[in-house]
Amino acid sequence: MGGYEVQEFDENDVFNGDISRFQMIIFPGGDPREYSFALGTTGMKRLRNYVNYGGGYFGIGGGAAIADLDSGLWQSIGIFDGDAIWPIDQIAQYPEYVLTKIDMSDSEHEISRGGRERFETLYRWGPDFFQYQPENFSIIYYYNITQRPAMISFTYGSGRVVLVGCQIEIEENDDRDGGDFASDLDDPDSEWELIDRSIQFCLADWF
Repeated sequence: MGGYEVQEFDENDVFNGDISRFQMIIFPGGDPREYSFALGTTGMKRLRNYVNYGGGYFGIGGGAAIADLDSGLWQSIGIFDGDAIWPIDQIAQYPEYVLTKIDMSDSEHEISRGGRERFETLYRWGPDFFQYQPENFSIIYYYNITQRPAMISFTYGSGRVVLVGCQIEIEENDDRDGGDFASDLDDPDSEWELIDRSIQFCLADWF
């Protein structure tokens, strides 16, 4: 995976910067409540408008959880017409983390086409997804234990969105992700090809 120019940003960039200069935004795992409090109404609205006018959004874990409609407990971006429900106690109760199996749902989707039908990946309190309207919505992978969506894609306005509830960015047996989190788990496979395809999907309209 590579060939992309990556720039880190924080809430100050969302408030005061020109985020339209980015072709897509990747929102990593974390606590969605902290994301919500840091971004507030203004930040959430700017992110929503960014996607609406053609920006890509790839949310993982907490970055996926804040993409849904306002939960009533904290503000969300509102680009996913549904509910991102977390944590999934049937997989692991907070604060535990485990490897869990996810299964392919749509073998013809451009993200999953030619990929593995099942793989193990890290679950760390991420969501599954309940959609209110099925239009423009694809389930790419689902959790084997719950049979609920684990990875989805859809369009919002002119933008493309990919949301995944599990931590596919963590390399449990390799330090190339820049950290040693979950190094106690034995997962010989990598999901970084899935990340690469997700990025390509979000950027498809730019090429």
